[in-house]
Amino acid sequence: MEANPVTAPYDGVLWELFVEEGAYVSKYQPLAKLYGQGEMKLEAGVLTEDAMRLSTGDIAYCTLADGTEFTAEVVYISPVANKGLSAIGIEESRNTIELDPGPLPASVGAGHQVDIVFTNVQAENVLTAPLSSIIPLAAGEDGVYVIKDKKAVLTPVVTGKKGGGYVELSSGVTAGDLLILDPFDQGIKEGMKVATEN
Repeated sequence: MEANPVTAPYDGVLWELFVEEGAYVSKYQPLAKLYGQGEMKLEAGVLTEDAMRLSTGDIAYCTLADGTEFTAEVVYISPVANKGLSAIGIEESRNTIELDPGPLPASVGAGHQVDIVFTNVQAENVLTAPLSSIIPLAAGEDGVYVIKDKKAVLTPVVTGKKGGGYVELSSGVTAGDLLILDPFDQGIKEGMKVATEN
């Protein structure tokens, strides 16, 4: 190392090491990942239908784990959607969004979690349900189990935007309907008797 000192292209904070002490390395082999504290960006995987509503220059509201709030500007929207499974096993497509948060507190480092709200994909006064309550039906339609007369009734619904583990329900149910929140886990079937907890 004395004969071949390791240099970095800029001053920064060490994020990740790619080699262990004593390992052999070759010329130009990356040894570590650095980040400049004044050059950090936010990255979010956004559902494709929501990403299509975004434009560069849009402002998002962000919250750190300690409750600190700030805004960030959308600077890049990936044109490529990546398919994957949601937390409940439903296939979904997401696009990578990058945002410029401007100056951040010194305590914020790479890899920290941030809650991001995009204002132009928000909606007010809409019915929502947990994604875990949605039952895929034939022909790409969706349904939920509504409790009627102490029985589970599979009811077709029209879903809308998704976010934060919830999905909008634009038709099929009304405010006050009782839904079964996780029918897969509970083994619910059409017409099964169910009991509600007060």
